[in-house]
Amino acid sequence: VTHGIEEALVLATRIVVLAPGPGHVVRSFETEFGRRYAGGEPIRAIKTDPAFAAARAELTDTIFEGEAA
Repeated sequence: VTHGIEEALVLATRIVVLAPGPGHVVRSFETEFGRRYAGGEPIRAIKTDPAFAAARAELTDTIFEGEAA
C-alpha cells in the first residue's frame, strides 16, 4: 500500500486505484516496471522510459479524475 504514484509504478506489478468510499475499485492497472526493478534494472533507466511517463500520467489522471474545476 502506498500513496506515492511513482513508488507504486516502480515497485508494483499491479496497481489498484480505490475510490474514497470503502471497497470501491475505480480502476486496476498492470505494470511491468516492478518486474524490471526487481530484475535489477536501474531505477533511473525505468523512470526515464517514455512508457513510465505515460503510465504516471494515466495513473495521475485516474486518481484525480473529477477534481478539476
